[in-house]
Amino acid sequence: LLTSPCTRETNYYCIKVSEATLKDNSLVYALTLDRMVHSYTSLGDPKKLVYDYEKVYAKLTDQIARDRPFLRTLFIGGGGYTFPKYIEALYPQSSIEVVEIDPGVTQVAQDMLGLAPETRIVTYNRDARIFFEIEGVPQYDLIIGDAFNDFSVPYHLTTREFNEKVRSYLKDDGFYMVNILDGHRALFLRAYVNTLK
Repeated sequence: LLTSPCTRETNYYCIKVSEATLKDNSLVYALTLDRMVHSYTSLGDPKKLVYDYEKVYAKLTDQIARDRPFLRTLFIGGGGYTFPKYIEALYPQSSIEVVEIDPGVTQVAQDMLGLAPETRIVTYNRDARIFFEIEGVPQYDLIIGDAFNDFSVPYHLTTREFNEKVRSYLKDDGFYMVNILDGHRALFLRAYVNTLK
């Protein structure tokens, strides 16, 4: 019989969860979707961030939240829900929504990565393009793009048309932060920045 190396297989990913020990000897859980580690999660400390890009997110979020106690946030991509849980822990008056295309990823986050049943995080298991077709949704202070298909951002989330939808859901003084992977020449990043402009 063929045995799967996955913790769970879905229509989108081979999902794996494994233990990892950091340099400070703390234990975290790594979420791998296909071949890429998407997140490290501490079950005991939702404020613990491992990836440098998450620490950049945290600094900018802190700046934004200083003037907005009722911070309204939307995540495109849930992964291990590390940063949504961080915002939930640090900003108790915030509104947190996640658009995660794969319900299996959300279920693994609930079963193994500390996403509590009583969480204030609201999840929509659908493609972000479909989510942005909903009428009458309040605008957001912060939208975070953190969706990946293996080692690349799904192309349809980087088009001019999609970015115009994102802009229409942002407050006039809102922010759109996007996590992008690229090669050392940053050719994709350059094209994406031009598209955003």
